[in-house]
Amino acid sequence: MKRDVSNLTNSEIVDRLVEISVKQGEAIEAFETAKYNRLYDENARLLAELRARPGDGRHDLFPLYDHPNYQVRLNAAKWTYALNTPRARAALANIRDSRWDPYAGDAGMTLSMIDEGIGRLD
Repeated sequence: MKRDVSNLTNSEIVDRLVEISVKQGEAIEAFETAKYNRLYDENARLLAELRARPGDGRHDLFPLYDHPNYQVRLNAAKWTYALNTPRARAALANIRDSRWDPYAGDAGMTLSMIDEGIGRLD
């Protein structure tokens, strides 16, 4: 049963997104694709709620660019790229340049796709 997220504060949603992102990173590192995908769907639901809030609640995700967890930073940069392109791009480049795979590879591919015009983050 999916929990109603409309009654959560922005801060509570951000906290939940961090928790889920950490679990996604653990799933990636353990090659648990099905688990990662379930968590991805949960994130999408929470992000849709943030986006729908007045002024776009995804602005509350900007501090996550500096989070110590790679998956949290990667997700935050992708989720907010259109809202804060310079900082999100810098976060992606930092992850890419770390060479800490699989996150570095994901960040590098994301930047390449954007630069080649075959990808878009909104």
